[in-house]
Amino acid sequence: MADYLTRNIHRREENMLMFILISFLFLAVVIWLIVSFCNTINPDEVAKLQYFGRLKKKKLTSSNGRFGSGLHFVPWFWGIKLVRIPQKKLPQVYKGDENKPSWEISGTQLQVRSKDWQKLGIDATFFLGLPDDDDQIDTIIASGVPINDEEELRKWIERAFSPDLFSVFGQYNYTDVMGGLKNEELSGKVNDLLQKPDSLLCRCGLFDNNPLTTNKPGTGEAYLRIEYVHVSGPVGKNLELIATLQLEAQAEKGAAIVKAEAAESIAKAKARIIGRTIELMLDEWFKGEVTRMGLNPLNKRDLQKARCALMGTGAYQEKEKELSRLRNREMSKDGGSFDQKNIDITSGGKPLEGSNIVASIIGTIAGAAAAMTSAKEDGGNSSGGGSGGSKKSGSGGKSVADQMKESREEYERQQKEKGEKK
Repeated sequence: MADYLTRNIHRREENMLMFILISFLFLAVVIWLIVSFCNTINPDEVAKLQYFGRLKKKKLTSSNGRFGSGLHFVPWFWGIKLVRIPQKKLPQVYKGDENKPSWEISGTQLQVRSKDWQKLGIDATFFLGLPDDDDQIDTIIASGVPINDEEELRKWIERAFSPDLFSVFGQYNYTDVMGGLKNEELSGKVNDLLQKPDSLLCRCGLFDNNPLTTNKPGTGEAYLRIEYVHVSGPVGKNLELIATLQLEAQAEKGAAIVKAEAAESIAKAKARIIGRTIELMLDEWFKGEVTRMGLNPLNKRDLQKARCALMGTGAYQEKEKELSRLRNREMSKDGGSFDQKNIDITSGGKPLEGSNIVASIIGTIAGAAAAMTSAKEDGGNSSGGGSGGSKKSGSGGKSVADQMKESREEYERQQKEKGEKK
């Protein structure tokens, strides 16, 4: 009986151990299947299955997996792995530190020397797009290009194009390439060397060796764009100082030109304002004289009589000369105001009553101030010449200048008739 119980206990222990082993084995298989099936290819990449050092011919993408998706079965086993090849553009930026002077090579700047052995710092960007062709992908993987490590890939790319970059810059003096004088030409020459069939990039599968498809999407893209060439050391420091002084000189010259143009605009505006104001003064004086003579300033015949009388005595010509002297004096001043104390606008030695000349002058001067303030901005277009409106005499709406011309002609005609009668 004791033996029977002992054998039963041993049998149960063996069964329990077998169950545990089978459970562990089942769980391991489930985990293995899950891990093997959970390999997703994203839309911005393709992949190759590598097993025991060999690459499977079929290219894995985001659309040719299980159920038409990017889900692919990759056995989870030693020596078998999935090699992913990114299809997005991988720009590598080489630029100096913004907190350092431009004549110091800093940051990730590329360092080269010119033909005359001057050290240069290059700001540039290298654009890389890996191909999706099966043969090119196989070549890239077999060449050991570190496509899945961005930092290592950056170093590899820099080692790949540096010899060609040194070769191109060694053909020029620094004065020919500094700044951005020949960025496009330099970039073109470097890229021509990078795309030659015997270049490192071509031999490693980044190009398909077909000039018609070079740098086309899907066939591999790799090109350098030079953005700025810095001259380093004392030479670069002095060049930057010279450039700064030149920019300051150009800025001062530009300011002087703007100031001269503004002064010219102000002078023109001032001339128009003063001329118009003096015309108003002459008009007011003439009306006052007509009224003093007892004539009607609204009657055309009375106006003609008054003009002839004033021109006959020379009063009109004298007033014109007086106002002309006033105009010349005001134009020679720095400012744009009028000295009203020295302006004689009287009729028979008495101030004009009911005259609006003072208001006109004040309004004109206000317009002058506004014009001079805005002359720099609008070139004197808002000169404000009509401060008191377009003021005209009551004779048919003609200006004083037109009336003066008619008066002179009438006066000369009358004098001629008198001479003929005699």
